[in-house]
Amino acid sequence: MASPPSKIDRNRRMRDALELRKAGVPYAAIAERLGWKSPQSAYKAVQKALNTQINEPIQELRQIEIERLNHLLMLVWARIQQGDMRAVDSAMRIMERISSLRGLEANQQQQSKERGVLVIDGDTEDEYIQSLTQVNNDSNVA
Repeated sequence: MASPPSKIDRNRRMRDALELRKAGVPYAAIAERLGWKSPQSAYKAVQKALNTQINEPIQELRQIEIERLNHLLMLVWARIQQGDMRAVDSAMRIMERISSLRGLEANQQQQSKERGVLVIDGDTEDEYIQSLTQVNNDSNVA
């Protein structure tokens, strides 16, 4: 059974409102552009569109975001080749975001912790053993 034209139109307007909002368009402008009476009506339409969307698995969303960032990096790369230092800064921020989404920074922090150096000292054998015992007790607590 086909949906009535008014329902199709309403759903299309909700989807368009969501797309405009994702692009950063203010609710007042969305309302004006799509024929709602107020910014509050546009806000409600965007919220309804968000609530009715199928929630994509986080891994897929992460991959989509990484693809977008890779595209941005590609756009900046030509300017980097010409020596544009602002483009280098932009690229660095993009690359940091990609690393964050891929979990590379968290992995690096964990590896740094695993490679820590532990110095245990004492003037006497008893002090050394006492310090070693204390470190062992502290690591069992954590």
